[in-house]
Amino acid sequence: AVREYTERPEAKPGRAEGTFIVDEVLARARYTAYVPKDYDPRRPWPLILALHRDQDRSENDFFNWETIANSERYLLLFPAAPNEGTWKFDDLPLVLSALRHAIQTYNVDTNRVYLGGTGAGGLLAWAAALRHPEHFAGLVIRTAPIDDVTQLYLPNALNLPVYQIASERGLFDFEAVAGIVHADAGIVL
Repeated sequence: AVREYTERPEAKPGRAEGTFIVDEVLARARYTAYVPKDYDPRRPWPLILALHRDQDRSENDFFNWETIANSERYLLLFPAAPNEGTWKFDDLPLVLSALRHAIQTYNVDTNRVYLGGTGAGGLLAWAAALRHPEHFAGLVIRTAPIDDVTQLYLPNALNLPVYQIASERGLFDFEAVAGIVHADAGIVL
């Protein structure tokens, strides 16, 4: 996205913690962010917005991504689940508010925003990305099947790159999902 340069407060490289307002419920949500060493607010930067698994904390996800953020030059934002570490479908507004907060705080390239999630965070990432694909350039899901309601939005995945990581314990029925997407799009396999 071509955007006019906007003055933003100086973002210090490294890890930062803070809060933002969840617009729809006017409540504060916590987050952990990471700014790469060579961050320059004069140019747009890609963003990874990652949702942690249940009973975990946003700051724990940070350590998995720091090296990637520095080498590939990405901003990171990890919102925290408000319900004692448990994501619920009702937290969908929190994901979009976190994205708005990142865009207001940093110079985010809105064409390169990637959403990720693990476990229950992955379920919420599926829901957010398929309901609002215009906000995301890609989706990375770890050990999170797609729920029945979100399956209704699967045709939105046709133009959204999705990287799904599944284990033997959490088998994912890729053929069934592919059949749903292709049938809804009028494609016959």
